[in-house]
Amino acid sequence: MSLVSSVLIPSVVGAVLCAWLVTAGLVHPALGVGLSTAVVLVAVFRRARGFSVVRRHLEGLAVDQPPGAPPRTVEDLPEGPGPVGKLGAAANALTGRIRQRERRRSDELARLQSVLTAMDPGLLAVDAERRLVLANDAAARLLGVEPPLREGRALSEITRLPPVIRSVEECLLTGQRVEDECGVTDGDAERLVQITAVRGATRAAGRKLCVLVLEDITELRHLEQVRRDFVANVSHELKTPLTSMQAYLETVLDDPAMPVDQRARFLGKVRRNTERITAIVADLLDLARVEASTTMRSETMELGALVEACVETCREDAVVNGVSLELRRGEGERPLRGDRQEVVAAVGNLLDNAIKYTPAGGHVVVSVGGDERESWLDVRDSGPGIAPHEHERIFERFYRVDKDRSRELGGTGLGLSIVRNVARQHGGRVAVTSRLGEGSTFRLVFPREGAAA
Repeated sequence: MSLVSSVLIPSVVGAVLCAWLVTAGLVHPALGVGLSTAVVLVAVFRRARGFSVVRRHLEGLAVDQPPGAPPRTVEDLPEGPGPVGKLGAAANALTGRIRQRERRRSDELARLQSVLTAMDPGLLAVDAERRLVLANDAAARLLGVEPPLREGRALSEITRLPPVIRSVEECLLTGQRVEDECGVTDGDAERLVQITAVRGATRAAGRKLCVLVLEDITELRHLEQVRRDFVANVSHELKTPLTSMQAYLETVLDDPAMPVDQRARFLGKVRRNTERITAIVADLLDLARVEASTTMRSETMELGALVEACVETCREDAVVNGVSLELRRGEGERPLRGDRQEVVAAVGNLLDNAIKYTPAGGHVVVSVGGDERESWLDVRDSGPGIAPHEHERIFERFYRVDKDRSRELGGTGLGLSIVRNVARQHGGRVAVTSRLGEGSTFRLVFPREGAAA
């Protein structure tokens, strides 16, 4: 039924009825005209009210939704065969599509937020006005800002780090991929952050964006420096004895008439350098095995019995060096689980160092103890001691307090590094207390069997 007919038919019917009543003399003519007018007005009012409800409904759908607002809750309109009913049906269908679209949008935003939250790298999206479009909490942490980062904030309000600002400007102006690095202070620590800026665009009117990916590369740079130092140290440690060996061998070969005693002395030095290279390679292999081990052979062992066997193995070296070696086994020893070969290597390195660096007439005391949580080994010597600033560095690979004396004694500079790695593999730790001229005490600690590391 059309809009005109829906108003005209009730009006005509009402007018005919009123005319019949006037003709029959049942009502006054003026009252009949008023009734006819009232019928027309009622018909018009009913249709107008129906259209007004639909209009308000459509206006509610047309209002822009603020970002992050929940889906609209608009009541469905009554449907019917008339024009208002058909219009209501169309409006209801439009409402359904809008609700479905908003549900999809909410789901997509939730999935995107989950992905951004789970990302380790920081992510920032900045528009052409240098205002934040998107960010995750990782980006805030890497920039040293309190999360969360709200959409619409100016980039200059979030950070003033020159590399970040420079990367965004260059990316938006040139459209090229930009990479940079910057240092960020986090309390007392300094983090190195890698910045990657890539230009993108949204589907809405080609809106330009700059997407920044921030990644903490502090540990990576540290590992790269460790690797370079390790290669340089290995090269240096091997080059020195090899050069010496080559020189002595060339001298012996070029002089067939060399006296026997001098030849024997030169060949003895070649042998000592060969032994030194062999020791370095053996320690390197042990260190590589310990560092690369993800699963270790696990068995129950008594630390006291194991240390006692190591002490007996080293007793002959102590006698040769004129050093007294004493073992003290205290109460409270507990069994521990671990790789026996690795623990023996760690204990052997501590004993070997103590005997080597203790002068003749000195003494080395080995103590074993434990409690409900841990088992420990103390190796105390009466050697020259270690300066406080070197207490941490002595566990680095190839670091020596006295380089010349260490090489003279046959040290490789890898023993304490092996000890530290064995302790870490077993969930334990190693530490040193020492004063110059008063000797040193190394403590190796392991969690006992059944105790949490």
